[in-house]
Amino acid sequence: MENLNILIKRKNELNRTIQEIDMLAAESTAKVLDAIDRQRWFFFDETSQIIFDRETGLIWANLDHFPWKKDDEEQLVYSDENDYKEVTELLEEMNYQNFGGYGSWKIPTHIELWKLVEDKSFPFCEGNNWNIRKRCYWCVSYKNNIASKDLDDSPADADIKSNHSVFVIPCSHEFITENFSGTSKEILEIFDKNNLIPKFDDEEISKIYRKIFVEKVMARRQAVLNQILEIDQKIEEIENEEPITTVNFDYKDLLEKFNIAEIEKSPIKYYKAVFDLSYDLSKVIYEYAYTHKKIISEFTNAAMKLDNQYVECDKLTAEENSFLEERQKFLARHLKPGIEEVSKQISAVKAQAEDFNARIEKINNGSNSIKEFAELEKEPRVSFEFLIENLGNLIIDAQKRVDFFIAHKNFVAEIMNQWEIWSEDYKSFGTNLCEDFMRICQKDGIDKNLSQKWAGEWRNKRFIIEERFLPLIEYCLFGNLLDGNGAEALKLLQVYKEDIDKFYLNDRKNIHKKFFSASDSGFREQLEIGSAIRRFNAKFHHELKKIIFDCRREDEKHFLLIWARPFSTMPIDIIMNFVSEKNFEKVPPKILRQFEELRNRNLTDYLSDSQAYTAAIEKYKNDFDNLIKEVQKFF
Repeated sequence: MENLNILIKRKNELNRTIQEIDMLAAESTAKVLDAIDRQRWFFFDETSQIIFDRETGLIWANLDHFPWKKDDEEQLVYSDENDYKEVTELLEEMNYQNFGGYGSWKIPTHIELWKLVEDKSFPFCEGNNWNIRKRCYWCVSYKNNIASKDLDDSPADADIKSNHSVFVIPCSHEFITENFSGTSKEILEIFDKNNLIPKFDDEEISKIYRKIFVEKVMARRQAVLNQILEIDQKIEEIENEEPITTVNFDYKDLLEKFNIAEIEKSPIKYYKAVFDLSYDLSKVIYEYAYTHKKIISEFTNAAMKLDNQYVECDKLTAEENSFLEERQKFLARHLKPGIEEVSKQISAVKAQAEDFNARIEKINNGSNSIKEFAELEKEPRVSFEFLIENLGNLIIDAQKRVDFFIAHKNFVAEIMNQWEIWSEDYKSFGTNLCEDFMRICQKDGIDKNLSQKWAGEWRNKRFIIEERFLPLIEYCLFGNLLDGNGAEALKLLQVYKEDIDKFYLNDRKNIHKKFFSASDSGFREQLEIGSAIRRFNAKFHHELKKIIFDCRREDEKHFLLIWARPFSTMPIDIIMNFVSEKNFEKVPPKILRQFEELRNRNLTDYLSDSQAYTAAIEKYKNDFDNLIKEVQKFF
């Protein structure tokens, strides 16, 4: 079964693809509709035999491909003999051959023909007149008969004859519906439905039309939607492995069972109510624990290591040991199901109620009951309503935690695994790696005190990285970055840690040797180290940017940026701390102020736009490098 977080992350990526397609389609369609509004006549690619009139919805024969005149050079027009038999035969042949892809051609009415040429925009009208192809007599349907219309005369019913040879331009009502209105949206639907590829006056619009309606961007959209449906099905299968239940307990319902006012008046009524309340709450927690016994058992066993007492490492400082211990305690509080702890709390309250009843019985069997009852009555006790609220919240918190485990089982298991890896790795670093590093340095001729100092620098940077582990985990445990971005950020933190380790193991000695004989070698080394760390940061922030802009919530973006801030300031801190520690006077105050301004630069202003954020990171890098060059001028 695929990891739930990976599926959710993939679904989010596909949803963003849908948004991009929809945005592209909406913007492009708006441009196409606007172009349709501005154009009346449309020729078509791959269907060159027709021309379309947007205003009337009529299809007309393209005269470049239709025999509008006879081939006989001596007699160009079609004869009017035998009721225009030649015209009738021409249309029959035209419909039989499905000319232009349609079989509904007819002779236009005198009104349809006049609308064709009235504004003189018809592409086959030549010159400033109504004539088509410089000819005036054209075939029309008039009072259910075939006739000729002289286009030299206006209006539509002027100079119509039944005995004049004609030229022919047929039309088709193929696209005209009863409610045809000629809106750009309606025309676009006609084009798309009939697989027509219109030629727009603006070639860019023709390209856009092809991209959206011919290359079938919307078909791609449907394919992406199908992938999302498949992922939803897989997510449902995973979720159905365990009964996911939202918190279904409301302690306020219990308040209706008890008469609070009467209970508060009497200790006896109070403790009897406490006993009854304990029974009710125990039943609630038992039923919930039984329903989820598999997941509770699974995570109780997995979290057993967190319950172990922290064993201090003698090679770590007191601060480091305390840090690792507190991290373990935090995770123990938040990664254990907590059902057993709640049961213990309820049992403890029940035991106090039983103890009260035992004391009542003892006083009743004694000889000083009045005085002892008076003292018993005065003993402080929490209000019954507060007691219910507290125990109810404990149950709700435990239920929420179990529900979180069920929904994010793999992620929680990975947290426990990573906690153990990181803790053991830091202990190993403090014992073996640091000591090996100092031995290698001394073997290479580095003074012991200097190698210890370098190990301390390395240790400080590793501790800064270590401090970033828990805030990220804590943020995720409260329901954030659970679409895979939290896990990706943790992997990125691991890579950053490895880069720092490689730098000290492989490069630190070389930097020292490079500046060993130079004046002010110590500061030159710090500048070089700062530049190296800055390069690691550039790599880190480049990858972090991908995670940040994969987040759909603004608060998650802001968290990640603030979470990573110690790495952004680390190179500058290296230089500023050295200047402060050595009381270094060669660097002008102006340059130091610029370093401080760079340190305080706020990148959150650029989180709304990926390009702006990239540009801000690049500017930060360039400004740092330029300041380093400025500083080097003073040596």
